[in-house]
Amino acid sequence: MALFRDLVNAGNTFEGKTVVLKNDIDLEGSKNNQWTPIGTNETPFEGVFDGNNKTIQGLYMDRSDIRWMGLFMKASKGEIKRIKIQDCYMNSTWNNPTQSAYIGGIVGWGENVKQCSVTGSLSFNYEDDVIVDTWILAIGGIIGSASINLPDIQECYNGANILIFVKKTSSTATTIYAGGITSLINNGTIKDCYNDGDITIFNASTQKNLFIGGVAGINHAVSKIENAYNLGTINAVGDVGGILGKIGSETANINNCYYLNNCGGSNVNGGIAVTQGQIQKPTFANILNKKETYSNTLDWTSKYQEGEGLPWRYKGNRTVLKWQMD
Repeated sequence: MALFRDLVNAGNTFEGKTVVLKNDIDLEGSKNNQWTPIGTNETPFEGVFDGNNKTIQGLYMDRSDIRWMGLFMKASKGEIKRIKIQDCYMNSTWNNPTQSAYIGGIVGWGENVKQCSVTGSLSFNYEDDVIVDTWILAIGGIIGSASINLPDIQECYNGANILIFVKKTSSTATTIYAGGITSLINNGTIKDCYNDGDITIFNASTQKNLFIGGVAGINHAVSKIENAYNLGTINAVGDVGGILGKIGSETANINNCYYLNNCGGSNVNGGIAVTQGQIQKPTFANILNKKETYSNTLDWTSKYQEGEGLPWRYKGNRTVLKWQMD
């Protein structure tokens, strides 16, 4: 993995090529063995990376020198798919008044990600006496910022907990975007994704620009979120939504999306509140697969309806993605 990373960072974007991960990998990360992400601002990854449903563990970063943090730093024009990142640790203390910082479990700044999952911990966690001067702090379980070339995020799962701890800020900082799948979606689509990682934001400043959502923090241009749900608890103030924290420029089309009724978010920007008991029913999988339609009069007693090509499956009182069961 490090050899592939070094090739990309040295200038080989892999445009038009597919890279396949053959085996599970343990990066054996630690404070003394930290990961450097794949891709740079000058040479982003532009090929197809197929994780082949393999698992990457031991991904560790605790750094102040990386603006876009993730397994990949920046990936444009290409696609990242079928990667399972397990028990990662990513913490950024980037501090720059003219540049934003992004964390995503898969990629810090990217566009097309499919059938990927992340568990572990993602954070901006600053010491109490540090004055944070960064313009925007943006963090998403899968993608830090999905704002390149009509981004498309499909069939992804985030189980990583998200934390932003800012005790002091300058007069110019700090805007915060955070979402279970991505912090920001710009003129793109999030489809068939779910989050059950908790999102905790501590910001002692008086600024009001906090946009937090169970799936996405904020949208720009005309973006779409469909067939998605959030189970994670959101501990934050500001614009907090069970699905989407803030409708930015233009509109957000939110269709067939649900969030746990006591997660801490609202439906002000779309989504429907459901109970834990409802989420555990086979009916919920049918709804996400559009085999049934949600209504206030639904009795929630139906059995799971099989079908070819359906992205959602029901397993052990839980609705999960089909690829998670393969």
